[in-house]
Amino acid sequence: MPYPNEHAARIASPDGFVKFRRENGKFGKSIDVIWGIKANGDTSIQAIRFAKGSFTVEQAKAWLRKHKYSPILFEPASGKSQSNNAFTRMLVNLKAEKAKVRHDSMEGRDYLVVPCVMMIEGVHEGSMGALYYPSMELSKTPEVWNAKPVVVYHPQINGVAKSACDPVIFDKQKIGVLMNTQWADNKLKTECWIDEAKVKEVDDRVLNAIQEGEVMEVSTGLFTDNENVEGEWNGKTYSAIARNYRPDHLAILPDLVGACSVSAGAGLLRNVAKKADGKPQFLKNFKTKGGFEMNREVIINGLIANEKSPWTEEDREALMVMSEEKLAWIVDMQKMQDEPKLKVKAPVVAPAPVPVANAVPAENKQEPTPPAKKDVSVDEYIQNAPVGIRDVLLTSVATHQEEKEKLVVRITANKRNTFSKEELQSKSLKELKSLVLLAEEPRPSNPLPNFAGMGEVVGNEDKAEEPLTAPVLNFEPEKKAVV
Repeated sequence: MPYPNEHAARIASPDGFVKFRRENGKFGKSIDVIWGIKANGDTSIQAIRFAKGSFTVEQAKAWLRKHKYSPILFEPASGKSQSNNAFTRMLVNLKAEKAKVRHDSMEGRDYLVVPCVMMIEGVHEGSMGALYYPSMELSKTPEVWNAKPVVVYHPQINGVAKSACDPVIFDKQKIGVLMNTQWADNKLKTECWIDEAKVKEVDDRVLNAIQEGEVMEVSTGLFTDNENVEGEWNGKTYSAIARNYRPDHLAILPDLVGACSVSAGAGLLRNVAKKADGKPQFLKNFKTKGGFEMNREVIINGLIANEKSPWTEEDREALMVMSEEKLAWIVDMQKMQDEPKLKVKAPVVAPAPVPVANAVPAENKQEPTPPAKKDVSVDEYIQNAPVGIRDVLLTSVATHQEEKEKLVVRITANKRNTFSKEELQSKSLKELKSLVLLAEEPRPSNPLPNFAGMGEVVGNEDKAEEPLTAPVLNFEPEKKAVV
């Protein structure tokens, strides 16, 4: 199968190998080798790849002849994408020089412009695993990143990744856009145009970090075509090569840590405060509405490690992007479950009370008020349910809501209805069914036939039957009367 951006020279059939590994630059720049690994561990060259941008078909064949390689098959680059449309999210440390942060305007709005390095060549761990992002792909069309939204946290619905290019996401999570993206100095550089008014509304920690020059993390959200070839780049192994990027968004993560390190050349806010050990000071802590401070990463590690907790490693990403209030509630619920239950003891007969001078009468004593139970929303209940029944609950809620919507439509269609749509939507399903019966016009019932006016039924059982006289048929022409 031809590859979109590489001329492929097959040296040996892949049938004789059980595994493959790619080594980039084995024979120089833009000449990579696919190693075939046999069941006994022996390795040999299975294929040689030539980058289309550096070699023509004739040049690649000439190189093979010069180095005495006789391929059993040579496939020129097709230029067509082998798309699997994988949506990839990759964490990187986004930083910018505080001195270069500037104010600018676009379309009549004021923006805080933060220059940053978004991505570099290398192996990066993301939602699709360890992928290799070659410079040839990163530098192909950097302009396609322009005007893509900058959001706080990756957009999700019920734990499923969603594109940020959506009106609902724009309203709730978008704080700016990317502009002036370019490939320079072997880095994918861009500018985050942050809307100050919107970032204060969505999450003011982002604005505070930019103003204070503190390190934050970001994650790119993009669609890629992944070439399923294992390999190694600078000592890091990868399971596939990410190609043909279609950007979707850039997510800022105020309290997460990225996979691509600051020392590697990516990040936002270069004037970073350092710890005593020289490592960057990340924004991991936050305060809940109750006023206590939580370390998100430590707490999530504890929830996953707790044997009594329903949360597993598969839920880590959902927990990392969960709101502070919801995460704090989960922590409180887990603490209640972890506390040992009091054992019920046999009742003990108390001795008679001894009179005490100036004692307060028992009826005047105030019993402590039990703490009020916190209401749990439907979303919170489903989110905290075991993984196996979440889909069942989501489907049931959707079916319930769909039935309510149908009843609301039937009621509002009636001219005699006095309820607003909002009032009807707040009512229970049982109430709506009752209102439908009252609101709809009653159908007229069909009356039963009444034969009372026919008089008494006369029987003929006592009369002899008289046979009818058979008619005589006359086929002669009719004679006209003579006048």
